Parts: sequence; structure tokens; C-alpha cells
Amino acid sequence: MRHKPIIHMLMILYMSSIACVSSPSPNPTQTMPAVGVTAIASANAETPIFPIIHTPADAPPTQVSCANAPSQRLIVFERGRVTDDDDETLNLREGPGVSFEIITALEPSETFFVLDGPNCSGGFLWFRVQAGAFTGWLAEGDSDSYYTEPHLTG
Repeated sequence: MRHKPIIHMLMILYMSSIACVSSPSPNPTQTMPAVGVTAIASANAETPIFPIIHTPADAPPTQVSCANAPSQRLIVFERGRVTDDDDETLNLREGPGVSFEIITALEPSETFFVLDGPNCSGGFLWFRVQAGAFTGWLAEGDSDSYYTEPHLTG
């Protein structure tokens, strides 16, 4: 079967991306719910053709309270977007805090995928996100306003 090596290569790439997403949180006091992987088998029971990621239905989302930060709205493993209330860009940083280097700036209405968080640092709730080719940390908002919002699709 000529397609078998391609399927195996795709599985390896996909599984390595899962390992990156489910890496340990930099905040050791938080725990992530267990993530399971189920494979749908092809006609040949030895060869899975597509893994399905699932989380326990009863696993509550992680909620963190952070002084001087607004209540958490972003959801891990969901999409978010930079608010368009003004023309300000939002810094994506190497770590959860303003002392970390800026990787890039996200434009108003730019979307991202939330990978990890929240982490309270310096009065901000920080989330690790992927925005296009960039992965880094962004602050959800400050005591006056949100910089981001959930961007859930139906």
C-alpha cells in the first residue's frame, strides 16, 4: 500500500504537535485535566488513520483570580481575539510578564489559539497562545479593560 508511509508520517507530525500542546504548565501549582487520544482504525486494525483528542467532560476549566486584573474570560484550547476597542496592538512575549522580551505585536481583531494559562504575574492574567507562526504569552487585560476576548465559533 503506497499511502501507508504518508499516513505514518502524518501521524508522527500530529502526535508531536499534541506533545507540544500538552506540555507542563510553567505554573507548578496549576494542574491541567488529563487529555486522552483515541485513534479511529482503518480497515487494517493495526493502522490508525486519524487520532481524536478528547478531554473528560466533567473536567472544569482552570479559573485563576489575579489582583488588579479583570475576571478571566479566555478558555484554554479555544480561540481568542485581540479586542478592537481601540487601535492599540497587543504584545506577545516570551514569558508571562512585562519583563520578558516582545516577540511580536498582535493587531486589533487578530485571532489566536489559547494553549496554556492562566498565570498571574504583575497584576495581569497571562495566557500562552499561538498566533500564526508565533507562540508566546499575552495579558488578557488590566483593571480598566480587556485586551482580548473569546472568539468561539459554532
